[in-house]
Amino acid sequence: MAKFGTIANVIILAATVAGFNVWYFNKKTHRGHNTLSQSSAVYSNHQTFNPDSKL
Repeated sequence: MAKFGTIANVIILAATVAGFNVWYFNKKTHRGHNTLSQSSAVYSNHQTFNPDSKL
């Protein structure tokens, strides 16, 4: 179990670092936020038209 816990901690740490890098990059370049908003809009429309799809 100790090994599994270590792996989980590494994954969480990597995800946190990656998330911070994405946030920092988006903060530096204002394009990132717009891209994310467009993706959300596309996703919302897709869900509206195809509620059963597994996007």
